[in-house]
Amino acid sequence: GPRNAPSVAVAAWMDSLFWDGRSKTLEAQSLHPLVDPLEMAGSLDAVRGQVAAEAAYGPLFAAAFGDPEVTMPRVAQALAAFQRSLKPASGRWRRFINGDRAALTDQQLRGLHLFRTKAGCANCHNGPLFTDQKFHNLGLHFYGRELEDLGRYQVTGRPEDVGAFRTPSLLGVRKTAPYMHNGLFSELDNVLRFYNAGGANPRPRPDQADDPLFPKTDPLLRRRELTAEEREDVAAFLGTL
Repeated sequence: GPRNAPSVAVAAWMDSLFWDGRSKTLEAQSLHPLVDPLEMAGSLDAVRGQVAAEAAYGPLFAAAFGDPEVTMPRVAQALAAFQRSLKPASGRWRRFINGDRAALTDQQLRGLHLFRTKAGCANCHNGPLFTDQKFHNLGLHFYGRELEDLGRYQVTGRPEDVGAFRTPSLLGVRKTAPYMHNGLFSELDNVLRFYNAGGANPRPRPDQADDPLFPKTDPLLRRRELTAEEREDVAAFLGTL
């Protein structure tokens, strides 16, 4: 498919699921991959039949739901319950905010300061999950080009949502490459360089000059003028999450 699978480590706490926020609950989200033609390309009836045909599932469904009947709402509940059992690993950042002031090195502390100030990361990556759970246009929509992805607009139909994608959590970010909704960047330093340059700001072609849907990059993105050493400091802090 055209999109990079986001981490499910914090899925239990997200207000909406998928890069475009099309699902509000894990129960709704869990069934999408089963029928998506670019993923499992199945049907809900076929999945229900396959699960029901496995004798081992009968007692498990009975224990969970009171009887052994296999239904897709119950399958969705089970998949959602499993995802709610997941959580990010507890690392240096968790120890630090729990009171261990020695958990972060000087470099990581400099990175934390930059994250909150000059680098501007905390504008969107804030709160306990390091995400505002909102949708932003970073300029990576490829509007009118081969790799076009209209993002949130495909859910809402609102012009201001063209090319907007949900802010991902940064917890465990070192282990979730590649990055961005389309997996464009394989290295974290590439991401930091991208934001340091102010994101992408594509301009309309002559034939797009009067297109009311041509996306505008979020004004929160602007050049940050981080030095190479400062980018390394931010990356060091991100490695603690």
